[in-house]
Amino acid sequence: MDTDINNVFEGLLDCPQLKGFVKVVGIWELILKEQTIKIKVTYDYKTTYYSYAVSHYYQGPTDDKPNIPRKIIDDTSNGILKRAVRIILSVYDTDYVGGKWVTNKEF
Repeated sequence: MDTDINNVFEGLLDCPQLKGFVKVVGIWELILKEQTIKIKVTYDYKTTYYSYAVSHYYQGPTDDKPNIPRKIIDDTSNGILKRAVRIILSVYDTDYVGGKWVTNKEF
């Protein structure tokens, strides 16, 4: 991952004032029947892992709040993107009546 950037931050990532430095690797759109979900993949230079965020969470008809997955990390951007898609599809069921997509205001 960006060796030039790593050289810039060499020695700085342990600085107590710096919480981290994250690069947005890309944003993809997962187009479902009822909603388009944006998936943002980021790389954290401090932890050296990839993670993701989504534009919407699914709230099932009997749930009192949307299903927000726990933080997931992976060694590769492809790996985290695959995991994100699997998680989204695992919580969304087109047969649910009354479920809804809730906007992630922190996206």
